[in-house]
Amino acid sequence: YKREGRRNAYIILEISFINLKSGFINMEELIWPDQTTAGITREEIGGKGLNLLKLYDYAKQSELFTVPNFFIIPSTKGHGALISFRGVEDKSRVTYKKSEEIRMKEAFDKLQKPVIVRSSSPLEDNVNASFAGMFNSVKNVKTFDDFLCAIYEVKDSAYGSFIESYAERLGIEHNYDMGIIVQEQIT
Repeated sequence: YKREGRRNAYIILEISFINLKSGFINMEELIWPDQTTAGITREEIGGKGLNLLKLYDYAKQSELFTVPNFFIIPSTKGHGALISFRGVEDKSRVTYKKSEEIRMKEAFDKLQKPVIVRSSSPLEDNVNASFAGMFNSVKNVKTFDDFLCAIYEVKDSAYGSFIESYAERLGIEHNYDMGIIVQEQIT
């Protein structure tokens, strides 16, 4: 997976499905904007995801504007299964449990390309702290292989020491949960 403008020409990733915290990514539990979202919390989908759902609902009701289509992979649904290889330079490839990879491909294929894979940490877009620009987003994702790598890159951004320092300075409890927004990109 080649990313232009990066120090390393290739980001090569190995993600194993080991049930570390909350299980595997269950693509049947993806959150799409048209489904009922009552009871969905910041802890499940992150601040940005929650606000995007609210924006989508407002756009639909007001008919003043549209929000590009998207889905959210909840933070509490399997992201403990992603292994972060902090400091490892040579990572192999992204691998998922085959049944989950098929579901992810089906979801990815429903969106127009390119897409942007965005962070949605429960810490983001909070009343007391925005964490603006601190987590990664990966834009111009056109292929399924790039999408799998982008999920890892966004999730891995939750492990930055500067994020821990910022949270500590603000008196906010840091956690590594990360929802992932996959959204059609406006080009």
